[in-house]
Amino acid sequence: MGGGMSAFSRRIVVSIPLFQLTQSIVAALRKDRDERGHDNITEKYNAFLLDPGMGPATYLSSEGRIIWDDYRAWVDLAARCINRLAGGSSDQPGARRVGSR
Repeated sequence: MGGGMSAFSRRIVVSIPLFQLTQSIVAALRKDRDERGHDNITEKYNAFLLDPGMGPATYLSSEGRIIWDDYRAWVDLAARCINRLAGGSSDQPGARRVGSR
């Protein structure tokens, strides 16, 4: 990248197990994940996307670990900047996320 900036490094933070999930909760989360689709974090950590967010994506693993992935934050930031430069609205991703669109 120009201006002395290097490409970002993907950071994935995985907590120690913080929650003990019941089988019924894991089954409900798996059903939701199967309907939404999988990504490399859900596959690698047997995790469920809780919040794609406007910042780091937040996942919950079936082991009760919280996982943060800053890759989505960088990609979403780039998409919002490009959208803004192209004259689009920057509030659409958040509006869709909370179900108002």
